[in-house]
Amino acid sequence: MRKYARDRRPDVKPVEHVELDTRHVGLRLFLVIILLLIGAAALGYGITHLLSSKAGWEEIKADTKEKTSAGDFTFVYELGADGQDPTAERKALTIVYTDLARDAYRRYTTDEEFDGFVNMATMNARPGERLTVDASLYRALQKVTAGGSRWLYMAPVYATYEYALRAEDDTTADFYDPHVNEEVHQDFLDLLKFIESPDAVNLELLDNDQVILHVSDEYMAYQKGSGRNLYVDFSWMKDAYIADEIAEGLSDAGYQHGTLSSVDGFGVNLDPDAHAEVNIVGLTDGEPAQVAVMSYSGCRSIVSLRRFALGSQDPWHYRTESGEYRNIFLSMSDGLDHTACDALIAYSSQLSCGDILMKLIRMYIQDTIPEVRDGDPQYVIVDGDSLYYTDPEFDLALKQDGLTARKIS
Repeated sequence: MRKYARDRRPDVKPVEHVELDTRHVGLRLFLVIILLLIGAAALGYGITHLLSSKAGWEEIKADTKEKTSAGDFTFVYELGADGQDPTAERKALTIVYTDLARDAYRRYTTDEEFDGFVNMATMNARPGERLTVDASLYRALQKVTAGGSRWLYMAPVYATYEYALRAEDDTTADFYDPHVNEEVHQDFLDLLKFIESPDAVNLELLDNDQVILHVSDEYMAYQKGSGRNLYVDFSWMKDAYIADEIAEGLSDAGYQHGTLSSVDGFGVNLDPDAHAEVNIVGLTDGEPAQVAVMSYSGCRSIVSLRRFALGSQDPWHYRTESGEYRNIFLSMSDGLDHTACDALIAYSSQLSCGDILMKLIRMYIQDTIPEVRDGDPQYVIVDGDSLYYTDPEFDLALKQDGLTARKIS
């Protein structure tokens, strides 16, 4: 046993007892309350200042409490342009924009269905049934299938290839890439036999916004055997139609002083009086670079198809570790991607993004530069160190040394 036990009491300093002055307690309490009120007022001012807006251009973001399509878009608006209070206008505009973006998501998604709302997911889940869709979706379906177009039916091919385009490395991408995986390529070729046949799959558009998706037993069996249940989808094309619908909804609600643009190349300028600029991007030494700036005035719908990505947010392109570009522009002839040039841009003051897109698809998904001419829409082609345009009133500023621009009659 130890001779001395260790003292485990904490080393506490002596407590000094101080007599409190109890005089003027009411005055002190009054001063404390005043200080608390001043603090609350300062906090309230800070919050109000944070939530207030000044007149001028500001990005409007949708409420994130619900799933919307707003994540694909940047919406910039000139608050106070009509003399309204900017803060009140931003609040009201945010509500309208959120509602439009929410409805667009519900309309075009193939991932989930909603009670009382027939969408693309509903069509895929209930082939053979007569379904009533809303007027906006019906119009989009009319456009995407006009003239016997079959792009809507590329859904299962796009869905598989999307895994390659969103991969973080070549090992993952190669597993879904028909350029390197022969099994995937053969699967695409087998799917294309069904996709190209109206007897295998076809969407019948009836009166009063009604549709019936017809799918053959053989095609159903093939999809079931490969673990699929996807026959129709707007896929990479959907943002063209969503841009049109949101722009139309904003204009109908009285909001015209803004621009809406998606990460994948679809944009609408709502303002008939605004002067705007568009950066034209091409490839310089194999790398994306700004090559020119296009200026214009008034309302425009603009569509830009590119063989390369503009930033990591672009979901429809992938660059291999060896520097090759992969993109969503798959041909129905061989199931591989084909692009006519580095970038094909078209714009119009009369046509919508959806209208323009359907004109561009066949022009772009090929191996040679398309023949274009002055008309509606107007075109800009960028390929290597050459830029071609059709608009006689084209306002262009070149930004790249060695780039040549030539008007096409």
